[in-house]
Amino acid sequence: EYGGSHYFLSVRSLPFPSIMSDRQTHTANKIKQIFELVDSQQWKQAQKLTLRLRKEAPQSPLVKSVAALVASYNPTLPGAKPGPLGSPLVLIKELLDVQPPITDLHILQYISNVLKRLNKPSLLTTAYFNALEGQKNNSNHETQIYYYHCLFAAYIRENDFVKQQLLSRELLKKFDKKIYLWWVVIGTALQVEKEGPDLKLTIAEQTVDSLAIAKNRLTTRQELEFYLGILMQQKKYSKALDCLEGSLGDLYHLKRERLSLKAYLLTVQERHSEALELYRDLLITCDNDEWTWYVGFVNALLKLFPEDLEKISAEAKNLLSQLPAESVNRGPHLFSLYFRKKLLEIQSQDKESISNELFQHMEKYIELFGDKNCCFRDLSPYLILIEKQKLLGLSESLQKNLNSEPDSLNSAMKLSQRKILFQALKFSASEDELSTNSDLTPISPLFSAYIQQRELELKFGATKENCDRNVADCFLQIAACSLMRRNGTAPLFAAIPMLEYGIKNNVHNFQLKLLLIECYKRLGALNPCFQLFKELDIKHIQLDTLSHLILDDLLRYGFIEETKSLLQKIQAFHLDNVKTTPDSIFEAYKNGAYAKIRELVQFKNKLETSIQLASANVEHWHCLIVTCNAFDQVVAYLKETEIPLPVKGNIFSINHDLSVLETWTSSDSRPNTSVPFQTSSRATNNQSQHLIARSLSIGLIRDILSDRTDVSIASAAFTDLKDILSVLSESDIFRSFDAMNWNVFCDVVGLYFDLFDVWMAQKPTESKFDVSKINNVIEGVVKKQEGVWNKISNQLSMESSIPMLNMYLTFNMTLSSLLLIHYLIKLQQSIRSKYSNNPQKSQVISVKNKLQNALTSFKTHLIQIEKAIQKEISKPRLEMDQD
Repeated sequence: EYGGSHYFLSVRSLPFPSIMSDRQTHTANKIKQIFELVDSQQWKQAQKLTLRLRKEAPQSPLVKSVAALVASYNPTLPGAKPGPLGSPLVLIKELLDVQPPITDLHILQYISNVLKRLNKPSLLTTAYFNALEGQKNNSNHETQIYYYHCLFAAYIRENDFVKQQLLSRELLKKFDKKIYLWWVVIGTALQVEKEGPDLKLTIAEQTVDSLAIAKNRLTTRQELEFYLGILMQQKKYSKALDCLEGSLGDLYHLKRERLSLKAYLLTVQERHSEALELYRDLLITCDNDEWTWYVGFVNALLKLFPEDLEKISAEAKNLLSQLPAESVNRGPHLFSLYFRKKLLEIQSQDKESISNELFQHMEKYIELFGDKNCCFRDLSPYLILIEKQKLLGLSESLQKNLNSEPDSLNSAMKLSQRKILFQALKFSASEDELSTNSDLTPISPLFSAYIQQRELELKFGATKENCDRNVADCFLQIAACSLMRRNGTAPLFAAIPMLEYGIKNNVHNFQLKLLLIECYKRLGALNPCFQLFKELDIKHIQLDTLSHLILDDLLRYGFIEETKSLLQKIQAFHLDNVKTTPDSIFEAYKNGAYAKIRELVQFKNKLETSIQLASANVEHWHCLIVTCNAFDQVVAYLKETEIPLPVKGNIFSINHDLSVLETWTSSDSRPNTSVPFQTSSRATNNQSQHLIARSLSIGLIRDILSDRTDVSIASAAFTDLKDILSVLSESDIFRSFDAMNWNVFCDVVGLYFDLFDVWMAQKPTESKFDVSKINNVIEGVVKKQEGVWNKISNQLSMESSIPMLNMYLTFNMTLSSLLLIHYLIKLQQSIRSKYSNNPQKSQVISVKNKLQNALTSFKTHLIQIEKAIQKEISKPRLEMDQD
């Protein structure tokens, strides 16, 4: 199956024709039965019934559209021959060529469903454009509008804002509805992505001024927000502020939303005095816990008095004095910390006194909110500013108050939160020295605290049912993070049993599973990693944001089937996004949610340029080639199937969620290779270049197997590949094994070009065969390949450690073998047809034997690599008994 149920989309909502005659009623009943079979995934029965219906009405557009729909739902391997119903794309193209154009709503909806599944937006646009042309003289305006809307939705699917704008103008001119005026404005504005002056944005602004505001057609908050967005995109902040302060500002029903936006506009205009007073008023009268207002207040204060420390301090104290004295909100207390942190950043003198004040406010904050689970997360940005000795002293003073006996579940939870804070502060104070500390004894108290907390919870009647996170689990997280900061494998083997035990007691805690995945990854044990990743039940957008946690390692360590499974899920999610997000954008247009349209368009574009999607498309083909059983099948896939490969110059968005795991470290700490999860991803350029290199390798193989007489395209791609590899070889993304692997691939592709030159030099009329040149070429490549294999076999023979097997090596050795097979066959055919009576026959046979030996060598090595990989990945996940 290619995708299986991941690609399945229910057809129960599809319409059935309202038909009067007996014959048509019979057809409608048959179609209903077909849809029910498709909905239950009974592909063969659905195909048989559809074939019968096609024989009864072979030229019926309705039956042909149903056949295309059924054919598109039947999952087949890419590149495979079409089923008995034929290719759905061919059937749809036949329907689009029908004259006069098809205008039947039911047939169009079936066509639309097929083209959405096949991701062919241009054909969908053609279908609805032709249908609209046939309905423009229809006296029923509602019918006309329906076809206009269908075409507009097709333009959204194509991301064609210019055509959206032109069609909206036509709708506005023909029907003069306010909604189409805003469609014109949005279609114009969305053509511009950058900030600053732009003619199209000016046109959109003038359209709103003359046709909306002047005629009282700007009447909703959504319309106002989009208009303000156009002004701010052009940096016309004064006009936006005037608009907000006028009668249009009343469209904001909540005072705080209107004033908050006004404060932002004052700030960007550098009217800091007014912004300061407005932020002060918002905090005093509206909400003293809105953090963005505190940040705005501090920034305005620092801009107004950049050097006057006394004035800055006086203004801050004045604000705090006007807030409730005994506030239960965290905002005023966090403001005191944030304000002093900013002072330390700009003040060159009195740093010691400011740091002491910061420490005093931190002590007060712990006293008030130390029993809240957010306390350490709130304090983490400021820990880096406190001396390590002071932090240790703070944690020790906190420990003195942790000896009381709780008398209820609530008091037990609060006491546990303070214990967690104590351990977290202690860990934060010593994290810099952990990498050189081999002593694991400090971890024991953390595990003991975990056991005690679980016993307390059960003692006071806490339920044994699992939840996403228990308070006790935090002790295990801190212990694991502490161990993972240490060098060597011994800390990992200490962390794994604790984490496994924690998961056994609480199977739903994803934080423990993420830490355990990282531990196993560092040991090269990908089998338990994949099991844990499946237990996380990653789905929907998480497939794009979290699959990076394991995908690269699955590829590197040879988990081909597991990789294919994950790649199919990633591709299925993105295919679903391609189908559904344009529909959501059109719904936003219809319902007047204009402020959400830009957000949805950006979301759609970000997913379409996702590096995870591009990687999935490339690696899917590598996996398909490696696992293919027949050589002819591989050639068919590569020759006949449209492969959406990224090319040089593509810009990729990296949507990785790097904040999913709590690391219990100060948030300002610099990224370190020993931290469980980095706070920033690898350099985008290196990631893109590596992906392009993988893509070029597939493209090269495809071009070579296509047997073109012109190799200029393949030659240019090969040059690009070598240029990229020379850059990557100097980056940290490229390991020594990667370089070895790519050298093998480049050698074999170089062999192809050498053989091609010899091949093209042999004209049919000539009897001379340049045996010596071919001999030299083959001997050189085989010698290089044997040298690489000797290095690999040394890795495989290591008994005391896990061999660093590289999946990319397996891929490219398979691709190399594929090339040798291809040219071995070509040479054998040539020998039979042209050189059977050649005086150099013995030498020709020698060439054939050398190629055969090289091929056999490749196959032998691949089998040995496969056995070594299977031996490693068959290791079971660590089993923990109750003890």
